Amino acid sequence: GGQEARPRRRRVPEDAGDLHDFMARQRAGTGATPPGGAEAAVEPGKRFYLETYGCQMNEADSQVVDSVLRKGGYERVSDAKD
Repeated sequence: GGQEARPRRRRVPEDAGDLHDFMARQRAGTGATPPGGAEAAVEPGKRFYLETYGCQMNEADSQVVDSVLRKGGYERVSDAKD
């Protein structure tokens, strides 16, 4: 006994990139980032669903992801089916 259970980590491919890479690819296809960091106009089909579990840090991380995606022109939806 005495050992803490470690959370299982998902393996991410080395060439997967990160959120910044994703947003750069999106901007390349849709134009420049809006001036002043304002939310971009939402384009049809650019929606995301975000569900957060766990601690306050996960909540904070979800808020960051939400903000970045909205600035990239995505609309948040309340149901995964949308």
